[in-house]
Amino acid sequence: MVLFENKIVWEDNQEGILQVYLYDDLTGATPIRICPSSYFEGWASVHGNKIVWEDKRDLESLSQIYLYTMPLELSYSFFRQIFNQIREVFIGLVSFFNSFIENLTEADKHEVAGDEKEADNEEGLLIVETTERSETEYDKNGGSYGEETEEQEEAEEELPELEDQEELKEAPTITLEIYEGPIYSSADNTCYYRIKANVTGKPAPDVEFSKDDSGGAWGKYKVQVNLDSPSDTYTLEATVKNSSGSQSDSITLKWGCNRSPVIADIKFHNVSGNIYTGERYEISVEASDLDGGELYYRWSVNGGKIDSPNSNPTHWVTPGSAGKYQLEVEVEDSSGGMAAMAKTVVVEQLEFGTNIDLPVASAEGGYIVYDNRVMQGGVLYTGDSVFSNAHCKGYISFDITGLAGATIDNASIYFDNKSVLGDPSFYKIFLIYSVFWGASPIELSDYNIFGDEIVSYPVSTGPDFSCGNTKLRMELQEAINLGRERFQVMIDVNSASSDGDDSWDGLEYSQSGVNLSVGYTP
Repeated sequence: MVLFENKIVWEDNQEGILQVYLYDDLTGATPIRICPSSYFEGWASVHGNKIVWEDKRDLESLSQIYLYTMPLELSYSFFRQIFNQIREVFIGLVSFFNSFIENLTEADKHEVAGDEKEADNEEGLLIVETTERSETEYDKNGGSYGEETEEQEEAEEELPELEDQEELKEAPTITLEIYEGPIYSSADNTCYYRIKANVTGKPAPDVEFSKDDSGGAWGKYKVQVNLDSPSDTYTLEATVKNSSGSQSDSITLKWGCNRSPVIADIKFHNVSGNIYTGERYEISVEASDLDGGELYYRWSVNGGKIDSPNSNPTHWVTPGSAGKYQLEVEVEDSSGGMAAMAKTVVVEQLEFGTNIDLPVASAEGGYIVYDNRVMQGGVLYTGDSVFSNAHCKGYISFDITGLAGATIDNASIYFDNKSVLGDPSFYKIFLIYSVFWGASPIELSDYNIFGDEIVSYPVSTGPDFSCGNTKLRMELQEAINLGRERFQVMIDVNSASSDGDDSWDGLEYSQSGVNLSVGYTP
C-alpha cells in the first residue's frame, strides 16, 4: 500500500487476479481500478504523482510497463488523519503484545523475547526489501505467486524517472535534388529548375529555402528557381530544423536551357511586284538562334519545286498554274530546338505577248585568262588553267536591238551541254552576272568588269540548268531602257584560287548551248 496526498494506492486480488486500485478520500467514492483490463496488474510503484505498474493484457505477448498520473491535490489534513489512524493501530498492537507477554511464564517470556528479536529483524528486512523491489511475481503458467526474479529486480532498479523521459527524437537531415529542369519558358524567357528537399528527422522538421519563384505552389518541400539569362547562376540554400537540431544543403543552378530558333520572315528577293507562273525566285528565311547555335533548314511547298530544300537562301520555281500556294520552312538548331513558318503566296498567270530566243553575238564572247590572254569567239569557260594556274572567266553577248522600247514579260536563260574539265570540286559556287562591255569582242581588260549577280548554283549542279527569275527579267529590261544594243552575261566561280596542278579545272559551255528566251510586249 502506498499513500500520496489524499489518495491510497494498493494491489488487491479481489477478482481472483492481482490488480491495482486507487481510493480518493476527498471524494469518498468507491475505490477504482487503475486499468479496466481483466489480466494481471502488479508491482505498482508511486513516483511523485505517477503510478507505474506492469500489465499483461494479452496472454500471448510479453508484459509491458504502464503509467497513470494522479491529480496534484495536496491534502495535508487527510495525510495527518491516516497517519494518526496508523499510529493508533500500531500503539494498540504494542499494548496487546505487552499484555500477552505479561501473561507468560518467565521462561516463556525469555523464549518469546528471542523470537521477538528474530521477528523484529525479519520485519526490518521485509520493510527494506519492499522499498526496493516487488515482493512476489505472478506465475504465468499456474496463476500463483512466486518469488520475484533477479532480472525483474534489476529492471526496477534501472527504471528511469518517467517525468524526466522525453519523446524519442532524431536530428534532421536534408539533401537537395533537381527533379525537373532545366526547362525553357518562352512566355517569360526564363530557364527554370524545380528542386525538392529530401528530409528526415523526428519530430518532422521544417524547411526554409532561400528562394521559391513558385510562391509555394509545389508544396512544403519543393521550390522553383527561375534564371533570366544565359549568364545567370543561383545557389539555392535550404535549412531544416526541429527540436533536435538543424542541417543545411545547397545546390548551384546554371542556365542549361536551349531556346528554340526565332523566325522573323520569309522573303522574296529581287521582286518588285507579283509572283508569276513558271519563274524562278530566290527566297530566304530570316531566322536566328538566341544561343548562337548553327541552324538547319527544311523548305517545302505544295506547288512548283524548291531547288535546294536544305539551303538558305534557296530558289523556288513556281508552278505553271496560277493559284494560292503554301510555302513552308522549318528551322532547327544544333540542340534540337525547332521553329516553323508558313507563308501563303499568290501566283499570277503570266500573260505572254511575243516570245523569241535572243540571237548570240558569238564573236564578242569567249573567255579571258587572268593577266595572260583572251580567247575570243569560242567557248565559255571558268576555273583555273594550264597557264600558271591562272583564273578564267567566261562571257556571252546577246543582241537586243529588236527589243527596243519593249516591255519584258519574262526571261529565262538556259545552259546546256556542260563540260567538266579536271577536278573543280574545290570550287563550291557557280555564278551568273549581268555585265556590259559594249557591242565589240571582249578584251583582256574586261576581266575586271563588275556586274550584278543574277543567280548562283552549286558547282555540283547537273549538266543542264536554267534561270527564270525576276532579277534576270529586270536586268534585261534595264539594258533595253538604257538603249543598249547588247545584253551581256559573265560566268564565274566563287574563288580565284587554284589547286596548283597546272591543268584545266573548271566548267565549260559552248556558246550555242546557252539560250536566252524572252517573252515581251512591244
